[in-house]
Amino acid sequence: MGYDILLEKPITDNAQECLDLMEAQRKNNNKVVVCHVLRYAKAFVKAKQLLEEGRIGLLVNIQALEQVAYWHVAHSYVRGNWRRSETTTPMILAKCCHDLDLLQYYAQSKAKNVSSVGACTYFTKENAPKDAAARCVDCPHKESCTYSAKRIYIDRFIAEGKPENIWPYNVIAKDFPVTVEKLEREIYGKDSLYGRCVFACDNNVVSHQTTNVLFENGVTASLTMMGFTHVGGRIYRFFGTLGEIVLDEANEIIEVKTFGGDVETIRMGDLTEAGMAHGGGDAQLIEKLYNMIMGTADTQTSLENSLESHLMGIAAENSRRQDGKTVQVHG
Repeated sequence: MGYDILLEKPITDNAQECLDLMEAQRKNNNKVVVCHVLRYAKAFVKAKQLLEEGRIGLLVNIQALEQVAYWHVAHSYVRGNWRRSETTTPMILAKCCHDLDLLQYYAQSKAKNVSSVGACTYFTKENAPKDAAARCVDCPHKESCTYSAKRIYIDRFIAEGKPENIWPYNVIAKDFPVTVEKLEREIYGKDSLYGRCVFACDNNVVSHQTTNVLFENGVTASLTMMGFTHVGGRIYRFFGTLGEIVLDEANEIIEVKTFGGDVETIRMGDLTEAGMAHGGGDAQLIEKLYNMIMGTADTQTSLENSLESHLMGIAAENSRRQDGKTVQVHG
């Protein structure tokens, strides 16, 4: 129809659909901006700047850890909207679309091949306590089970000061302001997705996955999506010929470790306002969107730039389904 569009990610888990959209965009000469917002988050921009300045010499390898957090994997990928492979994109795209994009952004290269392994571990009926109920409200373990809906949605909500309108509580309560009473009404309702025992759900997506990437320029990378972590946040380690860089969202620091030199510590709070969604990336994207559409600012997350990460994710899922077989990204 000839529109410029802002497109959520992931776009699709179908490689041909990615290519068809690219063809339509080129035919109409329009702009398609993809919401890979971490390219605009100042901490991740800083890491890119440090690499381009040659602070650690030639980049050799990237190790990326996406800490999903135990309660988040239970909320989104066991009980919630992204639990079934038939109705959502694969986990490597649904949760790690940002990471795949960043890996090739930092490597400054297309990917040559990938291999990937992962599984649905623990969240199966075989791991349920023998006297567990199908719903947390009826379960004798609701006060002690790590994944109890009461503990995740009620106790954490109270411990966090009963915030009126933040995720994931606003997903459960459905209207503003969120209250304990609204949360209880929802999770204890007989039809609530979020009141189900994690061992009695219909989930079939992975709870952890590791992907290895060889880029065309020789840079290698590993990406681990891990649902069994205490906290969320990404940890990236960049290994170069002259040093290392560590980007740690959980501890809100970037460390530059040049070989034979002192360690430089950069506080993420000095780069962006604390609490901003995706490290400030959401706000930065919206701030720049008008200028990108008008052609007065670089479209860092154009469809063309974002296409590679989708092809990487599709290849990774193909590999996982073949027990980790190496798959070529560009057929």
